[in-house]
Amino acid sequence: MRRVVVMIVAGLVLALPTLAKAGSTKVAVVDLQQVIAKSKQGKEAMAKLKKMYEQKKAEVDKKKAEIQRMREELAKKSSLLSEKAKKAKEDEYREALRDLQHLIDDSKSDLRLKENEMKQQLLKQAINVVQKMAKEKGYGLVIDMSGGVVYADKSINISESVLKRFDKGVK
Repeated sequence: MRRVVVMIVAGLVLALPTLAKAGSTKVAVVDLQQVIAKSKQGKEAMAKLKKMYEQKKAEVDKKKAEIQRMREELAKKSSLLSEKAKKAKEDEYREALRDLQHLIDDSKSDLRLKENEMKQQLLKQAINVVQKMAKEKGYGLVIDMSGGVVYADKSINISESVLKRFDKGVK
């Protein structure tokens, strides 16, 4: 599948000079990843993700501190405890470690999911802006640079225009 996409993009890139010279089809490129990363909405989304990360990190750090206290307590008191009590404390400690690992895994998963949701939403909005601009400015073809374009003349790059329009909220 990836090979097919690369071949299609390569074919389009090779056809760009012909299309551009034909005069009937205006061609432009846009770096949607750059537009999203530099846009107000993209920066707000990253700030939300960072805040969510900090909250998850605080939870994990709190759990780690609890486990550290449990381990220290077990080390100090293990010689004083009966075998049954010692085994119970060790089991409790191991369970806390498993809980910590689950918390870490769940946190990573939640963050990845939220990041993907935000990126998809922003990408959809950016594509809407590109489509509107393409129609307004008469572009017959707009290619996303992050999708495999090897070369594009700066004169056909509309990323900055899309970024300005995206930040204005025009959809």
